[in-house]
Amino acid sequence: MINNWQPKWKPWLRAIAAVTLVTFTGTSVVQGDTANLIHPAKGPGAASPEVSQVQSPDFLSSLVIPDSIGQVKSSFKGSKDKIVIHIQDAHANEEAQYNIAKIIDYLASKQNLKLVNLEGAHGELYTQLFSFFPSKEAKKTVSDYFLKEARLTGPEYLAIVERPDLILYGVEDEAMY
Repeated sequence: MINNWQPKWKPWLRAIAAVTLVTFTGTSVVQGDTANLIHPAKGPGAASPEVSQVQSPDFLSSLVIPDSIGQVKSSFKGSKDKIVIHIQDAHANEEAQYNIAKIIDYLASKQNLKLVNLEGAHGELYTQLFSFFPSKEAKKTVSDYFLKEARLTGPEYLAIVERPDLILYGVEDEAMY
């Protein structure tokens, strides 16, 4: 009978599915600036990461995203010297997720972005478990598959395939779930 293996392996499958679900969650809000961002505090009860002071006061007016990957729809300058860049997300849309990854990669290379805050997750997401594999081609192939299946988001894809130093941090309140 085909289902003979289920009672023995079902707890392991559930554990693997739970780890995968927790790991491949999130997207949307990106927080960046022209200076370095400090890393999230480690340990239990750690607060959300803070952003360092912006070095360039005209950053918003000079922010340009290539039209091929997205567009700036609006901007607002508040009273604080901090910058939040919100990327509108089309959940489970493969092309949108690739473009989100490209936008974040662009900001990381041009503006020294190091921290991406994500909706749908709590605390730091540890993509290092997946990005340590030495074969970039294998990481890309597997990540492409998971992104197409909507089990991986653009920021997670980028952190696994191209930018293992990128910090992904879930901003949701775990108690609310």
